[in-house]
Amino acid sequence: MIKIYNYEGSNRQGMSFKNLHLLPLYYFFPEDIIKAHPKDFQSIPRNPQNILKDKNVLDYVESMEFAVRVCDIVSAAVWYFLDIRASVKAYSENDPIWRLTYNVEWYREVLEKAHYIYTPSYLFNKIDYDLPYTPWPVYQFGYIQTLPIVMEKHNLLEIMDYVKKHRCFEDFDENVDSIQKLAFETQWRHEQTKHPQISLEEYSENNDILNDSSEVEEQVVSQETINEFTETLNEKDKRILELRLEGRTYEEIAKELGYKTPSAVQKRIKKIGTAFQKHADTDIGYD
Repeated sequence: MIKIYNYEGSNRQGMSFKNLHLLPLYYFFPEDIIKAHPKDFQSIPRNPQNILKDKNVLDYVESMEFAVRVCDIVSAAVWYFLDIRASVKAYSENDPIWRLTYNVEWYREVLEKAHYIYTPSYLFNKIDYDLPYTPWPVYQFGYIQTLPIVMEKHNLLEIMDYVKKHRCFEDFDENVDSIQKLAFETQWRHEQTKHPQISLEEYSENNDILNDSSEVEEQVVSQETINEFTETLNEKDKRILELRLEGRTYEEIAKELGYKTPSAVQKRIKKIGTAFQKHADTDIGYD
């Protein structure tokens, strides 16, 4: 639930706003992040007092679009500095870790306490001048310094470890081909096709040989296997996977990499999947 603030001393004293507490985060964004968004988002005055004087600007700041954009930017920064080493686009909105990055109040609170951003009250009662854009090094260091505080306070490491050990199909974006999804599907298929557990006596009666090492190897495809496979790809194939992780369509990839048709890209991705299947010595559904 979004908190409501009253800004004493302003010409809007006594009025309540639902999104103005997000503005300290907005003013913390570097210029090129803001400029990558639509005109309304770019055009918010650098002097907070001017927001309260312009009904159109105030209406935009109070809109769902503004709130969503701020939350998306914060989430992207948190995801990056959590060092997950996978594009957020590989995962769906059902992914628990992805959802944790949207607890914007957690991150706003620690950035405020560390004096990287103003309190909403101070912003609208004391600041009556154009605020400069935050330099990238300050922006980056702000998250590097404050994220560990959030992680410790809310036990995020334990939660993230649990999530990673208990992945499900819904965690992944069904429209994005990613190494992470491929690895999960491989592990899941192995789990479904494991041999039933029987006793040593039963093995002996059937003249079977118990081989612990091979049993362990069949259970999962390790991160090492994924890394080894990635290293076997040429630069063009690596780029295809990178672009898909960025959410690019087959048509866009074809244009950028010089393929004649989008279907040629799709066929190439299928070949990559087949190669991974062979490399990992498993069957994940590629012919």
